[in-house]
Amino acid sequence: MSQYLLGIDLGTSSVKVALLDAQTLYTVADADAEYPINHPQPNYAEQSPIAWWHATVEATRKALQGIAQPDVIAIGLSGQMHGIVFLDSDKQPVRDAIIWADGRSAKQVQELLELQHRSDSVMPGFPATGFAASSALWLKQHAPDTLRKTDKWCLPKDYLRLKLTGDVATEPSDAASTWLFDIKKQAWAEDVYAYCGLTSSQMPKVVASNAVSGYLTEASAKELGLSANIPIVGGSADLPAQALGYGINDPNKLLITVGSGGQVFLPIIEPVDTTNRPYYVFNHNIENTWYLQTSILTAGLSLRWLRDFTGLNTQDDAYSHLSTLAEATQAGADGLLFLPYLAGERNPNPDGNAQGMIYGLKLNHNKGHFARAIMEGVAFAIKEALSHMPSDASTYVVAGGITNSPFWCQILADVLEHPLEVPTEKSPFGCVGVGILAGVGAGVYDSFDDALARLKTDENKQFIPQKSEVYKDAYARYLQHYQYMKGQK
Repeated sequence: MSQYLLGIDLGTSSVKVALLDAQTLYTVADADAEYPINHPQPNYAEQSPIAWWHATVEATRKALQGIAQPDVIAIGLSGQMHGIVFLDSDKQPVRDAIIWADGRSAKQVQELLELQHRSDSVMPGFPATGFAASSALWLKQHAPDTLRKTDKWCLPKDYLRLKLTGDVATEPSDAASTWLFDIKKQAWAEDVYAYCGLTSSQMPKVVASNAVSGYLTEASAKELGLSANIPIVGGSADLPAQALGYGINDPNKLLITVGSGGQVFLPIIEPVDTTNRPYYVFNHNIENTWYLQTSILTAGLSLRWLRDFTGLNTQDDAYSHLSTLAEATQAGADGLLFLPYLAGERNPNPDGNAQGMIYGLKLNHNKGHFARAIMEGVAFAIKEALSHMPSDASTYVVAGGITNSPFWCQILADVLEHPLEVPTEKSPFGCVGVGILAGVGAGVYDSFDDALARLKTDENKQFIPQKSEVYKDAYARYLQHYQYMKGQK
């Protein structure tokens, strides 16, 4: 009988679940389920942890359909970074989770910047809105009852661990993303979390990303359609999970992801000083390694905004339709320019108050122009973020929802003026990454090298720059308009 690993990846818009063959890491079956982002006020971004769990049950049952008595030997968890879930003494959510796209804590970010200058803790870079630290500090000052009712807090994916095992825990790659974690000591930064109104008893325990953190309970096994007592490993933040799934563990390769947000990921061997640098250094999911990261907040979310705004959210092929409309317009979108700052921005412009902009609108512009301007604007934002990273990487691998649109991938190659590699395999690579962690933790693989050797990484499609010259003026205007928008606030 075949043995399987189960990877669960809790994204911003949906949860993905994949059943992986333990020997080959081939995706045997996968499924996803969506949930909403709630915006109770402008600049707020929250989600229901209970909705995450219900979606996880739905997606897991879908993925297991047709698999008779699957022998799942370990489960790995991945999830959206930075967010925070508050739990009471019964381990129930005190309130909806505040997620990474939340922008309410701009004032608190300034306080944390001042704290960073006098702290001995080694932080991953500058604080930002949507980080657990700034969200907790906002609640300390504006809704202290939440912290008083909190027995423990956890990150989004770790709420799933709680539902699976009954225990609260996290691991270094996600802990680092909270801005409450000393990336060098690899422990909670006491002076920082205390300033944010948190106590030592509220902090989750930290286990290694490939360590077994608990076992699937009878009740949750019944909900999911699995056997009880399956080991669940520490898991990973979503970006390093994707990188591991793509086999990227070499500084000569960098990963560009365009999903709900957009990120650039570069593995490094030891942490570097991030003082006054527009990028982060976070702990990797492989022990005693780190990575550089830049992030833009609303990449695919910008296209999702257009989908919902135009009423196309009722169509199953909405994104494909928008891509087709965009392709029918000229490069440069007939002068329409889009700044994708719909939830503030993080890199290289750490500005929680940054605002989106559509500039140059005329009567001839239609949905296709809007779609193309959004695709180009996201590409410009990634180019700007990448330009600040200290990288000599020769290979750029692209991942995320953008890979469903070859047209958008070509725009990105043209804007970056660099060839891109897009895996032809359509596996959910975040699930594959945590599947590797689960396999190493469960003893299926002798080492990470043993696991990575099983991946097929040589079947990538290349996108060669073709129209880079067309975008140079538009990119220059893009840079100017952020400064203009900033001056108008």
